[in-house]
Amino acid sequence: MLITPSGVAKDRLDASELVTMTLDGEVLEGPKASSEWRMHAWAYKSLEYAGAVLHTHAPVLTSLSLRGLGPAWSALGEVGAVLGRVGVVGRMAPGSEELARAVARELEAGAKVVVMAGHGVVSVGRDMQEAWVLMDKAEHSAGILERAGAVVPLDEGPGTTLEQRIKVQQLPLTSEWLSEKRWKDNRGEIHLVLGEGWVGSLGVIQLRAGTAPRGQHYHEAGWEGVYVVKGQLSCVLECVQTRQRLELMLEPGSRLWIPPKVAHALIALKDSWAVEFSDCPQERKATRPWKVV
Repeated sequence: MLITPSGVAKDRLDASELVTMTLDGEVLEGPKASSEWRMHAWAYKSLEYAGAVLHTHAPVLTSLSLRGLGPAWSALGEVGAVLGRVGVVGRMAPGSEELARAVARELEAGAKVVVMAGHGVVSVGRDMQEAWVLMDKAEHSAGILERAGAVVPLDEGPGTTLEQRIKVQQLPLTSEWLSEKRWKDNRGEIHLVLGEGWVGSLGVIQLRAGTAPRGQHYHEAGWEGVYVVKGQLSCVLECVQTRQRLELMLEPGSRLWIPPKVAHALIALKDSWAVEFSDCPQERKATRPWKVV
């Protein structure tokens, strides 16, 4: 493969300075190769069609990942047609075998673009033009979605523990002006559930104690959120890829974000009311039954 050399500004790079090396790391011609050669090599090994691998520190996608956020891709319907599923891998040492293998797993699972948390983006195409178009489409779309506030928690995927992937917050009970909070006084109650982010669907659900669980499914696409207004819920989760399980107790003020391909069931321990929301319209979520409890 041809790869850029280490320590050379890309805008000053001449074609004659590119490094020729084997996929096992042996330099055949040129100076020292980029420290990320393992990631490029694993991409070529993993995908028969791969003719070009592009790695950038795309500003919007990289900065969002540093904040633990990612674009709500489902808000732009045409993005899926071009990019398909965008992969994500958690924070790992740059240039490491661990990172290279994690990116390769996402590519093998069908992703053509992979966000590396805190370290940039990789795209793979049949040639450099296709890899560039994918990168440009991902970064441009991410910029639009960020400006629209259409962002969701960044799911670092099944390579991390379920505890790390599930995002749970307890909204403060306060009379102060906050964008996300709850408060009650003699006039009643207020719940400011979401101060930012994209909502593609929204609903209110009632759960009666002693009845069958709600849920027992997962979604192929889109995050799903639950916010408890009243009562007490047990939420049982299972990753359908790794079979990791997790049980959480949810009280009034608890807000839970569940990533795609994590099955879930809600059990009412007390009569409860909750708000259910998603970054993805119902018809795009591709709901699949899955018995959790």
